[in-house]
Amino acid sequence: MALPEDLEKKLSYDEKKIYDNYRELFAKLDELWAQYEEESYEIIKRWDIDKMLLLEKMSKLSGLLKRLDEEINELRVKVDVGLISHEDAEINIEKLESLKNETIEKLTALEQAYSILSQKAEKHKKKILPLKIKASREEIEDKLIKLDERFKKGEIEEAVYQRLRREILELLKYVPS
Repeated sequence: MALPEDLEKKLSYDEKKIYDNYRELFAKLDELWAQYEEESYEIIKRWDIDKMLLLEKMSKLSGLLKRLDEEINELRVKVDVGLISHEDAEINIEKLESLKNETIEKLTALEQAYSILSQKAEKHKKKILPLKIKASREEIEDKLIKLDERFKKGEIEEAVYQRLRREILELLKYVPS
């Protein structure tokens, strides 16, 4: 936007240069902000999908740890009741313990990576989601009440109700009180 004509006449050459310089810089900031809003929203949407893969992998590793512990305990019980020799059990237990330690290291690394990415996503969600949400806090709370009422009347299946309820509660975290 050019300098309004009435100001044009009142400002010196140097003042006009300052005005033009900052007008361009602020226009650039507006462009960058619009780009940030658009790209961060898309990245957050992708993260919300991809994080499920990480959570699933962590769940599988946790399940594997539980099974390894059960197998180790079973071998010890077999030794105690005399079904296998102590020497045979120790060889298998060592292998299982080694696999267990590798799995713990993998799970720990995955949990740490997930935590770092979740914190980064949360930081950007706090910046961008309030701008994308067009409803007021009261409107969103009303939607939650209506959802609860429809569920109580049996109009919505529980799985759908739970998913929508989580989504609405998630939105409320980012709308100012």
